[in-house]
Amino acid sequence: MGNLFDSEDYDVAQHAVMIGDNNLTSLTAFQLQKCAAIIQAYYDGHVLWGGELASVIKFLQTTAVEGSLGLGVITPDSKTLWDKIQNLPWPPVGDPKPETEHS
Repeated sequence: MGNLFDSEDYDVAQHAVMIGDNNLTSLTAFQLQKCAAIIQAYYDGHVLWGGELASVIKFLQTTAVEGSLGLGVITPDSKTLWDKIQNLPWPPVGDPKPETEHS
């Protein structure tokens, strides 16, 4: 299945102002720090955090939709998604350590 839009049309559609786009959402500094840490860990090469990165993306997308359209539009809701992220350990910082060979 191909794209519904060519890249230029898609860009125009994504930049169109929609009802609720300027609404504030309620993310805490802690939530943003935890999401940023997971994104950074994956970016730094900790590829095992890919699943958690997907959870962060879904959480941010859901929070955005709830902020513009209200609660109950998407399931699971942002609280359910956050509970999963909150219970994760903090990801490692810096580049991954090289694997060592076992003898």
